[in-house]
Amino acid sequence: MAVPGQRGVDAAAGRLPAAAAGRQTPGTPASPGRARPRPQIVGTIDGNLVRSLVLAVVALGGLAPHDASAAAQGKDGGPASPADEEGEEGAKDRPAGPADEEGEEGAKDRPASPLEEGEEGDKPGWKLSASLNPAMLVWDDGTRGVRFVDNAQDSSGISLEGRFKLGQSWTAGVKFGLDTMYASSDSVDQRDRDGDGLAVELADALFEIGHEEWGTVVLGHGDSASDETNNITLTGSDVVADAEVNNWNNNFFLRLAGTGLARGGGEGSAKLRWGDFLEGPLAGETGRFITYVTPEVMGLEAAVSVGQPEDIRLVKGRKWFEERTGGIFTDVGLRYSGSWGSVFRVKAGIGAWRDTTEEKDAEESTKDTGWGGSLAVMHVPTGLNIAFDYGTESHAGRCAEPGAVTGKCPDDDRFIYVQGGIIRDFFEWGPTALYGEYYRGWIAQHETDEDVLRTLERNPGQAEELKSSVATMWGLGVVHTSKAASTRAYTTDLYLGYRHYGLDLNLIGAGGSVPARKVNDLDIIMAGVRFRWGGRGND
Repeated sequence: MAVPGQRGVDAAAGRLPAAAAGRQTPGTPASPGRARPRPQIVGTIDGNLVRSLVLAVVALGGLAPHDASAAAQGKDGGPASPADEEGEEGAKDRPAGPADEEGEEGAKDRPASPLEEGEEGDKPGWKLSASLNPAMLVWDDGTRGVRFVDNAQDSSGISLEGRFKLGQSWTAGVKFGLDTMYASSDSVDQRDRDGDGLAVELADALFEIGHEEWGTVVLGHGDSASDETNNITLTGSDVVADAEVNNWNNNFFLRLAGTGLARGGGEGSAKLRWGDFLEGPLAGETGRFITYVTPEVMGLEAAVSVGQPEDIRLVKGRKWFEERTGGIFTDVGLRYSGSWGSVFRVKAGIGAWRDTTEEKDAEESTKDTGWGGSLAVMHVPTGLNIAFDYGTESHAGRCAEPGAVTGKCPDDDRFIYVQGGIIRDFFEWGPTALYGEYYRGWIAQHETDEDVLRTLERNPGQAEELKSSVATMWGLGVVHTSKAASTRAYTTDLYLGYRHYGLDLNLIGAGGSVPARKVNDLDIIMAGVRFRWGGRGND
């Protein structure tokens, strides 16, 4: 399960007061979990980084199965090509491998009812599933290093689901799931190889009851109605890359030219991390919700949720239960999935939300509203595909510390994300997805914290406000999937990805713009393999 960005954490958790308005603020540790430059087209990969990439491929290549003739023939392991048939249902409308509806892409545009997973999900009984997702992370931001992590893009975990037929077209279901990880990729940094260490997070604890004509009601701890409506792709790369671009580097410190890592440590020095400047996908929350999901009609499915976000997470040295009360979180989501003849496969979503919840003793009120959407299209005969994601969120118009120059409170956050690629059976042992991606995110901080300003300004004493920031990312990668077969009870996803991150800051003083220190670009390679048993990773 994808974990939504942490919002509304109080100062006790290490954030500045403006975070109470519902957005992470620069100058504080990022919780694992959010003039404009032209995008750079060429990254800064030097010889050492290339050698690390080659070593990663060689080391992981030995994990690829060599006896997979069944998969190549479309038996047990999926069809031989994106256009191959898979039986009466969904025969010509979905390719094999990573983009299969029973596979990874089902995760990012899943129905709002967590137990509705297509034909397999309709079968009564219990299902136990698990996943393991170790990875190697190699970075270069002027210095180089390696971390061995649990990939936060789709963390390791276990889940138990039960579905029961009650008669008269009624069904009931329960689901309990845990995300389990050690050294999650969104918690490690340049100085800390373990991050949060061992962490166990409650992903789902819910009950649902439904009728095939009247819809489904879901009650308990889980995702809200709009979750992932602006994070839908068909590239087959969700195990390593999607619009949650901070999963690779959320806790990494910014490295500033002339001063090094922004690790704080005294007056005039702030802790600044990449996660402070990256937004997306914004839509949805995880917590205690009651959700209604309509029956699917012509590929369309709508949902609405009401509740309050909460985070139940066992991590050493932290509160295990964090909730936001004093208000309500409401959202709606609309999803579409369909095939246009045997030529195109289309998935889309749109969601809107309003959040007035806040943590205990918050200094500022919360009033966040936003919307976002996605459109993903695949040309089935060739496997070519592209996806567009967008999200925006506005905040309360009142705050304790508006910008010293503009007099404004934190303004709108927004992002765009584009991903495209091809899925084909390049090798006989299974389908392979090649992808490229681009992200651009804008945050209007209007921040006046002295430590933040002194850390970021080039000339001492000039900056009076951090007006805004623009973060960019581009990347590419490959994912190879080998499905479960008669000789192997698990599915493997072998992946290798590269990302180049850049950040530009807009500092202002009484006389206008003032120069900011250059933030070193960050290059990251992520290589790993995910093992799946019983279908986990599909929901």
